[in-house]
Amino acid sequence: MTIGWIRDVYPVRKTAENSLERGDLFVMEEEGRIVASAIINRIEVPDYAYAKWRYEASPDEIMVLHTLTVDPLCRRKGCFFFQFHISVQFPTEP
Repeated sequence: MTIGWIRDVYPVRKTAENSLERGDLFVMEEEGRIVASAIINRIEVPDYAYAKWRYEASPDEIMVLHTLTVDPLCRRKGCFFFQFHISVQFPTEP
């Protein structure tokens, strides 16, 4: 089994809508246009349980970065670093 994007399966519009409803969708806008987005939460893909992680952590100690997207036209404008900053600063309450 692989973890990845499959056209018309994941991610789809409903992926973003569900994330928006949960409150874990973050976006960066530039001139009224979304140029980067990320879903950050505690929802782990079941396959993560089999990964060899460097550090042990309980589910309440982790955050998972899903579906990081950056508009190709936004390259070299700091969009990725904006999203990374969000993931580092994201609140850690359950």
